[in-house]
Amino acid sequence: MQHAPDIPYAAVAVRRVEPAQDGADGAVAEGLELDLQIGRWPISKVAADERARWSEPTDSWSKGAVQLADKLARLADHGGADVVVLTGDIWARGVLVHALPKRLRERVIGVEADAREPGAERALLEDGLEELFRGRLAARDQVRLDRFLKQRASDRSSVEGMIAVVAALGRGQAQALLVNPPVDLPVQLWVGAAPQQIGFSAAELQSFGVEDSWAEPVDAALIRAAAGTGAELIVVPTERLEMQDGLGVLLRFSEAGTQT
Repeated sequence: MQHAPDIPYAAVAVRRVEPAQDGADGAVAEGLELDLQIGRWPISKVAADERARWSEPTDSWSKGAVQLADKLARLADHGGADVVVLTGDIWARGVLVHALPKRLRERVIGVEADAREPGAERALLEDGLEELFRGRLAARDQVRLDRFLKQRASDRSSVEGMIAVVAALGRGQAQALLVNPPVDLPVQLWVGAAPQQIGFSAAELQSFGVEDSWAEPVDAALIRAAAGTGAELIVVPTERLEMQDGLGVLLRFSEAGTQT
């Protein structure tokens, strides 16, 4: 059972470029280049999106950064970026961050990464992203995990472990299935034709009126039931939270029928 964290981000690298002759008079002009790539981690490691690049003379960077910040904000918002990862020239990126709208400025994280242009097959700031996102959840998944922890604190046995997960899936009560990778439990589950028909034995399903059932590996049975009942799948690194049997479930509603 595998699931990528799918973290949306914007990667930005600002670097100084070698001085070049400017015009017929031979004057030397120093410049700055900004590379931007919108992506989703870790998918971008194998399928990186195209990069955008803008150039600006150093002496007009303070003015040009305002326009670049506006372009960056629009692209980051369009891509739903949880975080803006920034590296490169300290002064130039400081000016750029100051020009960003407050909502985006609060999501900026500076990293020490190679600001030089990577090969076309690699994501921009790939090494820095690898370190930054290790063990990290997407913002949406983190919200789900926080809600799970509240339910767990109230009644641990109803939301953690194989028994709780199978019961919630069978009732159509699971909003999200939480998994510690890798899931490798030496048991099988029994399933019927409908997604909610899942249990620990054929006899158990028969007690609910399911006449035709068959055994499936745990991971296949859980994914089938989760997908069929509209439950999300969230992988939670063990170092973040270790769960009984490596499984947990965020409930859509309590036994009393109220939303949680």
